[in-house]
Amino acid sequence: MKRSCYQCADRYPGCHGTCPRYAAEDAANERRKAYDRQFGYVDSMPQTTTYLKKTLAPKRCGGQQ
Repeated sequence: MKRSCYQCADRYPGCHGTCPRYAAEDAANERRKAYDRQFGYVDSMPQTTTYLKKTLAPKRCGGQQ
């Protein structure tokens, strides 16, 4: 995600505290994160993902098979 201050002509060290564009973008990002926390996907079986990573990783990396 690119910030609105990317290649901004008014940018200087420490400008995020006073920039209205940055504040608006940060507020929108916080609203998006709050929505994701409230309605985001929760894996009902997290141990399955861990198990698959442990068993399939050696085969993908060319380890002992």
